[in-house]
Amino acid sequence: MSSRKPGYIVGITVLALVLSLPQIVGGLVTGWSVYHRVRTGPAYQLFGPTPAHHILEVSSFWQGKFAYTIAANRGLDQWTIRLTNPKTGEFDKLDLSFPGGSFLSFVPFVAGDRIWVLGRNGSFEIVDGALQDSKLVAPSFAEYDGRNFLWKGDPAVISMSPAGFTVSAFQNGVWTPVGHVDVPDFGRERMLGGIPIRFVMGSLFSGTSRIQVLNSDDGLHVFLHNEGRIFHHKGLDLNVESLPTLTTSTSPNPNKPPTSVVALDQPVSALKASNSDADLAGWSLIGDTPVIGNQAQVCAFGMLIRGQPAALIVENAMSGNAIGHFYKHDGTTWNEVESLAFPFGSFRFRAVTSHDGQRSYVVTTTATGVCHVYALDSTGVHKVNYFDENATSLATSFYLLGHALFVLLMLGIVLGAATGLLMRWFTKPEYEFGTQTVRLASLGWRGVARLIDLGLIVSTTIGLGWVMTRGFDWQSLIEALNMNVPHATIPIAQRTAAILGIWLVAAVLAMLSTQAVWGITPGKWLCGLRTLRTSLRPCRYTRSLAREIVFFVDCCNFICWTPGIVSIAFTDRRQRLGDLVADTIVVEWRRNK
Repeated sequence: MSSRKPGYIVGITVLALVLSLPQIVGGLVTGWSVYHRVRTGPAYQLFGPTPAHHILEVSSFWQGKFAYTIAANRGLDQWTIRLTNPKTGEFDKLDLSFPGGSFLSFVPFVAGDRIWVLGRNGSFEIVDGALQDSKLVAPSFAEYDGRNFLWKGDPAVISMSPAGFTVSAFQNGVWTPVGHVDVPDFGRERMLGGIPIRFVMGSLFSGTSRIQVLNSDDGLHVFLHNEGRIFHHKGLDLNVESLPTLTTSTSPNPNKPPTSVVALDQPVSALKASNSDADLAGWSLIGDTPVIGNQAQVCAFGMLIRGQPAALIVENAMSGNAIGHFYKHDGTTWNEVESLAFPFGSFRFRAVTSHDGQRSYVVTTTATGVCHVYALDSTGVHKVNYFDENATSLATSFYLLGHALFVLLMLGIVLGAATGLLMRWFTKPEYEFGTQTVRLASLGWRGVARLIDLGLIVSTTIGLGWVMTRGFDWQSLIEALNMNVPHATIPIAQRTAAILGIWLVAAVLAMLSTQAVWGITPGKWLCGLRTLRTSLRPCRYTRSLAREIVFFVDCCNFICWTPGIVSIAFTDRRQRLGDLVADTIVVEWRRNK
């Protein structure tokens, strides 16, 4: 047997190992990644990971731009701040850097028009484009829109305490409570603007009760969220009576400031003693209908436009068909000036306001991670031409998938061509059965015939699918599948998939039938080849079906063509695994006539 020659065996083996290595490594990496995600992570969506957030959802807003830290080099020992323009998506880096050491070791902290960079090894304030050492330390909770602001020139934050909403300012190197926000008395129902309102205190900044304080050139504006409703108050009134005893964490390093916020020793009530409606003075209700939505998501936002209060209330936030209602205050009452439908699939929302209170933006993110930005002005809500890199993620994914399939196909062609040359030098193509002698098909012609058959099936299926889906909204379909919500595109896609599936099955069955009866497929007919039993008789339906089912093993589901090629190279009858199972061979019929 010629295939037992050492040079032939070594040559085929080396070719198979070298050209299969990318598929083997890629398969192992992909398999481990999927296993790790399923085993240790939460459920993932069809397109795009669920826990991932768009950068605009979590970055700080400073000087009309989104600010976040990035590594300045691969060693992660130097970091800088990147600013993203919400109107264009363009970004630039500040001409400064600071020492790092690990991911997220530095984060921006914005209050009013000032910005700090807080880290484990110290903090800095950016003043006139330069870094200055600062003693500011991070509060004990993550930054959230409306929690950070300037109070009498000092950075201040709002936290929840047994007393209600507590304002702490950074004074003399520590966070010091300066008072409790004077809000309507929780726990009972009152009339506000002719509407019965029940004020309820919820958990820490939950959907039940939450508060925003926004800086403006003319002072502070307070927005209170309570049970789906939103209220506004001009100015921040603090109740400073009975402030609690404070405790401050200390640092073992005398050169390092304390790293935690002061804590409350005991609950203190900051609610008004009188049980009247006087505590509603100065508060106005925005909208007369509570927002019913997922309380894990913020569905109502207070903001400022040209220094005047405004608000955006989002309905159906988790349905994929979110509707936004834009309200403005005319000095006396609140009026809805515009409503708009956000892009289908939008389910995460965020509103930001510049430190001077002159402009605000709304950021929405869809289930696939596509980000949309809207600017709000005195005339309404306007979508800006923000360039989102994630918006092209779907097209990029298909582009990369196409390239990966092309590379896999090329690896198989190179392996087949090199193996075919070795077979030409070391093996003989003749096969004898009884008195008949036939010429076995070469590996090259078999590959060409197979590519023709696959190309015919794929091209006709894609062509039919293209005709049926012209103008189809693919993005909405993917958003609906990710969010698991109904959409008009889903039944259309299901019907199209059923028709394409029927066509695909019919095409494959037709090729199996012609191969069973005459031993040919379109590709084999064009290349002058024929599939026969080893007895040189027609293979019939059962053997034809068996060899094509095992074809998926021969090509490892089109990922690696090595098993089939090596099997052809190492068998006397040039049989791939499917031929061995079905007891068939492929011959050059035109030469055997």
